[in-house]
Amino acid sequence: MSGIAVKLPLAQSTVDGFNTTKTIEETIRQNLKTLLLTRPGERVMDPQFGIGVDTYLFESFTEATYTSLKQNITQQVATYMPQIAIRNLFVNQSGQDANQLGLTIEFRITPLGTTDVLDLPVATANGATPATRLGVSVTDNLLATRSGMTGLGY
Repeated sequence: MSGIAVKLPLAQSTVDGFNTTKTIEETIRQNLKTLLLTRPGERVMDPQFGIGVDTYLFESFTEATYTSLKQNITQQVATYMPQIAIRNLFVNQSGQDANQLGLTIEFRITPLGTTDVLDLPVATANGATPATRLGVSVTDNLLATRSGMTGLGY
């Protein structure tokens, strides 16, 4: 069975040569993750591409930091992934290590009319990752704090 795109990280497959994404939703989720993790200037021929969420690891998490991250993600998604609309963004900085960061992004795939969620733990310098998605109710246009997560609703 052939796939839509090569799945990252690269791994060989006896079926397709390399593991591949099999659905449009999986491909879009992978592309969003790539956009979030790529630092600006890292992509050849497109120095504006990327958000570099790992650069936020050692920021003091104030409302200004959340706003900056939200604006950066919104602008980059509008530019590079216009086929999706972000509905909610949750930033999780709970955990024993204050330099842990987790993102939960609820988005709508506009052409398909479906909603999906990307949970993204971002590793600290020592390789630790925060807990993935906490039990949070995702609601549109919500600015709330639940279970150590700050929601930046759209």
